[in-house]
Amino acid sequence: MNRLADHIQNPNDSDDYARILLEFTKLPRSAWRAAKERLDLSLNAARHGKFERPYRFYFPATDCSFMFSPFIPGKPTTGPDGEQARRIGLQNLTTAAKYLSKARRSIGVLVSKDSEFLHLDWCLIDEAWQHDPVLEAHLATNNPFRNVREKRIDGYYFLNR
Repeated sequence: MNRLADHIQNPNDSDDYARILLEFTKLPRSAWRAAKERLDLSLNAARHGKFERPYRFYFPATDCSFMFSPFIPGKPTTGPDGEQARRIGLQNLTTAAKYLSKARRSIGVLVSKDSEFLHLDWCLIDEAWQHDPVLEAHLATNNPFRNVREKRIDGYYFLNR
């Protein structure tokens, strides 16, 4: 998370990284574990140049969805074209995750590889959910995400001894 503020790609050009961190601080231990698992999967895919569909989850208590995705392997990640592709990809995926969750807020993280280095780009979208027939039609035919299922994750592990 070094230089987080330098890698925020919000649609409204806000670089308020404190609001992104605030959404993470609202999460209980179980949701932190879900976020870490999805971030690790995205990091691993980007590190090894593998294509993986984006990961997401929704936390109802804060009405926030979280999206984690590796960048498409082989696409340029630096220079004006690479930076624009990362920004647009991150904003589009974060918007789609927010829409599908019907959430008020959405945090997106895009992991891309630049030779031996990894970039983490961050996005926060905070606006009321509203029906969008164009986006809905697009997602009906071209949904980039995996199927979601509802499940409860315990905050603590207990050992039976």
